This record gives sequence, structure tokens and C-alpha cells, in this order.
Amino acid sequence: MGHSEHYEAAMSARIRPMAFAFRHDSEISACNFRRPISLVNVHPGGARLRKQRGVNYCELHVGDSVVLDLRLLTETANLAGRVAWAEGEDVFVDFGTPLTVGVADLQGAMGN
Repeated sequence: MGHSEHYEAAMSARIRPMAFAFRHDSEISACNFRRPISLVNVHPGGARLRKQRGVNYCELHVGDSVVLDLRLLTETANLAGRVAWAEGEDVFVDFGTPLTVGVADLQGAMGN
């Protein structure tokens, strides 16, 4: 994917409706370990997560397979996905197949 494709994908993601979290505890399974991780935002196609301080994570690289439990709805448990990008403490996981629930349902389940 060239620079222009990355830019277009980033712009598309910015205008995509999302549900935003504030310290919502979720869980990530990667490298044969399950660890708590904080949900930053989620939309039907993926989720941005932030590593928690003091938790030992394996290296998460672009393309790595992970399983998420966002701890929101039954539809957001055991979500298989791939790391689409990782920078610093933040990771974005692409679900591949969009969720069947809408953004309003996701936001409501967070209770923020």
C-alpha cells in the first residue's frame, strides 16, 4: 500500500462513526497470553486499544493475529482480528468482518 492509500485509509477512518471509551477495560489475547488492555474507540470494523501501565505485553506487530474481548456485548467477545497498526502504547485491530451491531449500541454498552 502506497502513501496515498495509507492517507486515504486514515482519512476514511477519521470520519467513520465511532464509539469512544474512557478507561473501559477490555482483554487481548496474543502470543499465547491474555492481558487487560484499555479500549480507546471502536467502530464496526475495528478497535483502537491502549496498553496499560505495568502490564507485560508481547510485541504486537502489524499483521499479528489477536483475539479481543471488548467486554461490551456478546457480539464483542472473542473477536478475531489483525493488528493494522501499532505506535507507542496504542494498537489498532481490524476485525476483517464488520460487527453486526451499530455504533450507538457500542457506545450505550460502555455506559460512559
